[in-house]
Amino acid sequence: MSNASRFDSVFDVLRTGVTAVSLSDGEIQKLVEERTQAKKQRNFSRSDEIRNQLLAEGVIVEDTKDGARWKRK
Repeated sequence: MSNASRFDSVFDVLRTGVTAVSLSDGEIQKLVEERTQAKKQRNFSRSDEIRNQLLAEGVIVEDTKDGARWKRK
């Protein structure tokens, strides 16, 4: 294994043929709204599940007094 291949396998950076699939802004907003509804219904396990799903997609959800905000990492 070459040094470049080893580096790549350890740090997972230059993989050919792999495309990142990320959520659209509309899909993110829909999930954030679903999370807000789950919280209102006191379904905190679903709320946490959605937050973790978004985090895995590189989206950070912040709860504010004016409602939930989100941003990409």
